[in-house]
Amino acid sequence: MKVFNKIISFCCIFSLILVCGYIPHVKGQTLGELEKELVDKKKELTENQNKKNMTEQEMKDIKSNLKTIQNNITQIQSDTIKLQDEIVELNKQIDEKQEEIKKIISYFQISSGESAYLEYVMGAEDFTDFIYRSAVTEQMTNYNDELINEYNATIEENEAKQVELADKKKELSNEQDAMKAEYKKLDSQLSVYTSDEMVITDAVKALQETIQIYKDKGCKTDEDISTCGKSVLPSTTAFYRQLQSGYVTSWYGGRDCSDPRVSCGHYGIDLSTDGDNVPVYAIGTGVVAMIPERSSCGGNMVFVHHKLTNGQTYTSVYMHLYQINVSVGQTVTKDTVIGIMGGGWNTPWDYCSTGAHSHLGLATGLFGIDYGWDYLHDHYFDPSDIINFPNSLYTPFYDRYTAF
Repeated sequence: MKVFNKIISFCCIFSLILVCGYIPHVKGQTLGELEKELVDKKKELTENQNKKNMTEQEMKDIKSNLKTIQNNITQIQSDTIKLQDEIVELNKQIDEKQEEIKKIISYFQISSGESAYLEYVMGAEDFTDFIYRSAVTEQMTNYNDELINEYNATIEENEAKQVELADKKKELSNEQDAMKAEYKKLDSQLSVYTSDEMVITDAVKALQETIQIYKDKGCKTDEDISTCGKSVLPSTTAFYRQLQSGYVTSWYGGRDCSDPRVSCGHYGIDLSTDGDNVPVYAIGTGVVAMIPERSSCGGNMVFVHHKLTNGQTYTSVYMHLYQINVSVGQTVTKDTVIGIMGGGWNTPWDYCSTGAHSHLGLATGLFGIDYGWDYLHDHYFDPSDIINFPNSLYTPFYDRYTAF
């Protein structure tokens, strides 16, 4: 269950495609402003990493203290058993001494015709021996009485130690429980810091790639990237299906999400086909804008910016790739293989995938220029609005352009 919860928390790293979560918005309007935002993001990443390191050290200290406490509790249990054994042995010795006293006292029983004591005393050879035998009998009785008193005192002392050890054990157990609760709290916080670190890292990467793309395309530091970005994009006339052949396995929009790996809101269309090493094509001419890799919810992904000849701009998103064949800033066409289809058993790091398929998401505008992560869902639309797909699930197609 713990592993499952962590996977669910990490799915928010790329919730941009399927599920949920906060991811920073690109606020800059010029390359200069984007560069300033990049500096701020790097600072935020450093601060988050420092918090993560401190939390990990606290958890390490708690584990060390828990080990010490457990060792102390084990020692207390051992000492308690030893005291219990001593008490049993002392009680045994008391019983033996009591039997000895009974035998000695029998010599004093001169009433009712019993003469054992007199026989013992009268068996003395002389008067000195008589006095000695009388004294020895009495001294042995007194001595044994003293021993029994000492044993009883030791038993009481051991029982008091047992109570003291039990109290100490309870105190250590309470401290142990408190530390375990604190460790659990820190572990939960560490998951947040780890998730945030991955999110911020990807935001930094996205900013770096966006800046570099439009610098390479000739945009100036003080130039509006929404204008510059559109002007440097190659134009395309139409969009095509991303697989050469196959069938639709899931439509855009709501769907059955009883399986925790399946999101209720599906921001794209899924295609699949039989065979291995299935190539995934770009839907049209454009520029690769970003390549998130090994997301726990989406796997390897490619974002491509497009501009139609009428000036309308779009961003296409390809998810669950087993292999990526393009690089950020590369110009692609409808004939460019951007990667190999993945999903399912061959991409185990991709939790939001129940089988091999290609997810295509399509959004209006240029992601990273016109809007940021937190507005991506608002720009998604049904790809079948502008790309021709079969009219029903699992209806096969055998090329990328035949209409249905």
